[in-house]
Amino acid sequence: MEEIFEKTGSVTVSMTDKSGLLTYADVFRLFMDIAGDHAERIGVGIADMKKKGLFWLTVRTKIRYYYRPRLFEAITVRTWPMAPERVRGIRCYELYGENGLAASGKTEWAVMNIEAGRIASLAGVYPEGLRFPETLSLEAAFSRISPENAEPYAEYRVRSSDIDVGGHMNNVAYIDALMGSFSSDELERLRPSDIESVFRAPCFEGDALTFSRLKTGSGFDAVLKRGETPVFLARLTGSEA
Repeated sequence: MEEIFEKTGSVTVSMTDKSGLLTYADVFRLFMDIAGDHAERIGVGIADMKKKGLFWLTVRTKIRYYYRPRLFEAITVRTWPMAPERVRGIRCYELYGENGLAASGKTEWAVMNIEAGRIASLAGVYPEGLRFPETLSLEAAFSRISPENAEPYAEYRVRSSDIDVGGHMNNVAYIDALMGSFSSDELERLRPSDIESVFRAPCFEGDALTFSRLKTGSGFDAVLKRGETPVFLARLTGSEA
């Protein structure tokens, strides 16, 4: 059984921004996709979980960027799950390019009992005999993000193309919306080195959302709200003072 799973490929045109580099959001997408692929291979994919009345939930993600691979650069993506706790688990990720480690990240996961609509125990979710690597891809702890006094600056309406097989807004769609809410000039000045996301509540097609943000000493904290309810939090840390 593949405890550590990897895939190779290259940076395609659709994965790059105007600089010809892999976009920040597409690193999230690469990590999400390989997690889904690996889950299928070890028997905890979407269909397998549905048979148990369970559904995977992303709680939060943290990614550190070391450099962004260029268009057509060869890349390798690796992933592995850590030994789960009672109701939370960590999945690790690494992205390698031709210049070495390009990004590392980790996601905190939970599973929801579909019928009960609440978080379920992770006991027995992974197949018996699966060995969990002990190496954590990113040692830095998840941040506590609470952007009080954030100022509204952009609006977003959830589109049909944002909806995934779970019937709600896909995890990476939030990142696409977040990054698209910043101008190219702002991102060029910021040059994010770390991006964190926290998922609070599901969003659905047609939902009207509002982005607010707070300037910090090293970047921005952002919150996405449906009405007055926070549904998504993010922290972008970069080089801009």
